[in-house]
Amino acid sequence: MAAAESDNSWDKLSNLSEYNSWETVSNNARESVAEYKRDGDKLMDLEDKIKEKKQNISNLDKNIQVFKKTKHDQTQEGKKTQRVKNEIKKATKMIEALTKKSISERKSLNKLESKHKTLSKKLQKKTNPFRKTSQSATSQRGGKQKSLNTRKRKNQKNTRKNK
Repeated sequence: MAAAESDNSWDKLSNLSEYNSWETVSNNARESVAEYKRDGDKLMDLEDKIKEKKQNISNLDKNIQVFKKTKHDQTQEGKKTQRVKNEIKKATKMIEALTKKSISERKSLNKLESKHKTLSKKLQKKTNPFRKTSQSATSQRGGKQKSLNTRKRKNQKNTRKNK
């Protein structure tokens, strides 16, 4: 009797350990899904930020061109009054400030693009937990690709044997 009870307790322990192993697999799967979603959300945020930075840079470039044009127009007029000189100085200062800001925006854009690149590579390496995987017939046979005629002959032989 004692031996039978010990076997029973061993079965319970093995079932418990089996359950725990399945639970850890399940937890790992949940964690991988959560991580995949998180990384996907980060990727989308980075894409939005990159679009925003590119728009800011294009606006800054347009403003720089406007100030360069006004500076050029003021210098071409030929009048060297104090007002014109002040406008030229202001335009020059604005051009310098805008170019500095444009340079810093471009640097931050490069950082965002590199982050985006590394994150997208990381996501490509991970398997998508939402994609349904199906096994093809060849992978079920161990990856051996046989011609259709060979399989037909084998099936015919097997059906003859079974009859």
